[in-house]
Amino acid sequence: MFNRLLVPVDGSESSDRALDKAIKLGKQFGSEIFVLTVIHDAYILRATSTTAHYGVVSHQSANQEAINISKKILDEAEKKFVDYDFPFHTHSVIGDAAQEILSYTRNKEIELIVMGNRGMGAFSRTILGSVSNKIVNSSPVSVLVVKD
Repeated sequence: MFNRLLVPVDGSESSDRALDKAIKLGKQFGSEIFVLTVIHDAYILRATSTTAHYGVVSHQSANQEAINISKKILDEAEKKFVDYDFPFHTHSVIGDAAQEILSYTRNKEIELIVMGNRGMGAFSRTILGSVSNKIVNSSPVSVLVVKD
């Protein structure tokens, strides 16, 4: 029924639950699962501009920090696939979360997006809430929003 699932993750408990749900669905349907983390370009810009006047962080080091965080999130996600007998992939991109998720969905011919309804921290919760809202309203495929 759903052969290709996409799970956007950000390291939050909400996205962690969405990944658990996607793995259960994937086992049931024999699905290929794509795990995607999006480094919001505003994070890099904010990290660079906030500390630039102190001479501490360059755009390149802020970019590297974001990549390291993304890698850590994906490494944690990969641990959940130990007993998963079907293909899975992890990817990280930089950009606007909703736009990147929708673009990835089209490019990879995703059939179902499984995502949490909240992100990390008070500020991120607002962002992910708006991201999940944008995805639900703009996605060309079905979206399963896993509630807290």
